Amino acid sequence: MSLVYANKITSHQVITNFQMHELYTLIRTVYGEARGESLPGQGAVVHVILNRVQKQREAWGLTVKEVCMKPKQFSFWDNPNVVEDITMEGNLAFVKNLIWAIHQWEIGWDFSYGATHYHTRTVSPKWAEGHKPCTIIGKHIFYNDIK
Repeated sequence: MSLVYANKITSHQVITNFQMHELYTLIRTVYGEARGESLPGQGAVVHVILNRVQKQREAWGLTVKEVCMKPKQFSFWDNPNVVEDITMEGNLAFVKNLIWAIHQWEIGWDFSYGATHYHTRTVSPKWAEGHKPCTIIGKHIFYNDIK
């Protein structure tokens, strides 16, 4: 089952249009944001990124790399001192899990329930005020009603 939004971009198009550098950026983003989370927690972060790409909002970015690299969107990228270069060595299971999460989203299983935003339980960002979480997984709270 592919999700289709008004812009007619399907999940299949998002996945098949991946460039290798975008996949690498996605892997680094999820590693930085959720490496200590469970598989569903990591998958939900993947799904937030893919949901943003699918919605095709310029403010969020139009490609996986643009979404991940937008300033002040994924805190991992905001501090150049902590941006780690991950290698496949020792991280192959992590990468395989992310590929599996991408596939799950592609067939219609979205761990984030359509979320486009999330934050950790330790912060209360201004943008979350007045919005109801759609799910909580591990240390992250997800929202699907942010416009």
